[in-house]
Amino acid sequence: NIANDQPSIVNAWKILASVDGLTGAPLGFSVKNGMDWTLCWLCSTLTFGGQVVVHNAEKRSTDKSATALTIIPQDFDCRPEGYESQENEFMVHPKPIPEAISTLHKIMDDADPTLRPVDHELKYCLGILEYIVGRLSSPQVVAASRQSLHFRDNLGCFLNLHCGHNNQYTASERQRLRDLLHEAVQI
Repeated sequence: NIANDQPSIVNAWKILASVDGLTGAPLGFSVKNGMDWTLCWLCSTLTFGGQVVVHNAEKRSTDKSATALTIIPQDFDCRPEGYESQENEFMVHPKPIPEAISTLHKIMDDADPTLRPVDHELKYCLGILEYIVGRLSSPQVVAASRQSLHFRDNLGCFLNLHCGHNNQYTASERQRLRDLLHEAVQI
């Protein structure tokens, strides 16, 4: 969300920092650690993020046997239900890429002069984010991600764990692991 009491440049960087890479790390964490981490974030998002998007689309879909799957912006949203009540000035959940794109466009449309020195960089970042959404939503990547998600290729299935070091799996992570193991045994 855009804070009206802060300069547009601060809001833009806050949005960019909180972009969800679909594989466990927001963009800001990666950028803070340098170019190698940032490149890793992008590659991980493009390699495994499609599986997360397809998984969300399959959960949403009423026709589980459909061969074609349509991706909508909500399929990029990995925030837990009720996340709004958990967020405050110090705690925010990573923002879905389509939401970040929309918010950044609104910020840039305001033509705040504080953005002028970084206009080129913001447009570049927007272009990359739009590319990610377009790529992960493309029929070819959706089909390939679906194959990986259901163990029908060599890439493997991505399971994003939020448990952290030495913590227990959450109930939903345990259930997802059970489902994956069950599906793997059926092949």
